Amino acid sequence: MRRRAPLAAALALVVLVTAGCGRSLPEDTEQPAPAGGDTTGAFGDGSAAGQAVEVVGWPGGQRFVQGAVRGFAAEEPGTRVRVGRSPVVAAVERLCSGQLSVAVADRPLSPAERKACAGSVELEVGTVGGSPLYLHTTTDALTKSFESESFLTYAVEQSEQLASESGVTPLTPDEQEETRRTLDDAVAGLG
Repeated sequence: MRRRAPLAAALALVVLVTAGCGRSLPEDTEQPAPAGGDTTGAFGDGSAAGQAVEVVGWPGGQRFVQGAVRGFAAEEPGTRVRVGRSPVVAAVERLCSGQLSVAVADRPLSPAERKACAGSVELEVGTVGGSPLYLHTTTDALTKSFESESFLTYAVEQSEQLASESGVTPLTPDEQEETRRTLDDAVAGLG
């Protein structure tokens, strides 16, 4: 009888942990995602409201963003990413009002923009023609859309390669690490 109690407790723990895990993400399996895209539903199909990632802003950053979109689409073909151009001020206003996932900018947010944009996350990913290249988002945008978080993670993790392919000057390794840490901290604060 004494041997069964630890075995029963271990079995109960396995059942509880397994039940609490939910569906697995694509990277949790050893099988490649099928040609039709992710079948777990973790990334959705981009058709439901809020599942498309919208990236708008500074035209100088478009080559970098387009490269990120192509690379991300190869990894997550079921996720739609829409890209557009707009003045930075307009893109930041849309981001801060919850109408946009990512604002592309040639500068950090101003103190007034940071104040107006609750939970702003500023991710510097390179330099274009002497101007910094930022991908701005908010914790609200990250909370609403796992796809936005995934796209930004891809862009930050691949920033050196994307920069070299798009004519953007990459950040130093220390600057890249700081940007990764900024995104990681923002995502960690979501839970």
